[in-house]
Amino acid sequence: MTSAAIGDDSGEVHWLLVMELVVARAERLAELNVDLTTSNEERPRVLIVDDNPTAREVLQTFAAAYLLPRERAAARAAELLETVHLTEFADRPASVLSRGQKQRLGMVRALVHDPEVLLLDEPASGLDPRSRVELRDLLRRLARSGTAVVVSSHLLGDLEELADRVVFVDRGATVGEHRLDALPVGRQ
Repeated sequence: MTSAAIGDDSGEVHWLLVMELVVARAERLAELNVDLTTSNEERPRVLIVDDNPTAREVLQTFAAAYLLPRERAAARAAELLETVHLTEFADRPASVLSRGQKQRLGMVRALVHDPEVLLLDEPASGLDPRSRVELRDLLRRLARSGTAVVVSSHLLGDLEELADRVVFVDRGATVGEHRLDALPVGRQ
């Protein structure tokens, strides 16, 4: 998945997400009830998934989109569901999960292909205190293993728990960048 920030420096940023899929593997996607629409000038290529996939199917579908072999996709889905304590909900429709469970599923969906860069917007939103601690620990493990983790949040408390460095943006422009332990006095 490729992402790009678009917009001027008026303070608004819009994320454009583009999923590039190799059509040669469409038969694998079809097995997971995934269909690729035809792209044209009016309608870009989009990914359409079965109306009510299970948590496991969500992860396996994204794994298939990233062309992970079927066996690896199944193993990775099981591993990630266990990581965020969703194993018991693996075969339930994702639509019936609580907000926090959906947030955790979305988090591991972004990890299914072992990305080098992980961009998260308000990742702790909707999480209970235990899940927030587990999120922090997971993100720190990812960072130690070499994944670049970028978190966007307006809640400085969340950033204090998650980040080593902080970048302040005001009206679309960077106005400061500091290690959290070296923030200028009066800005903490």
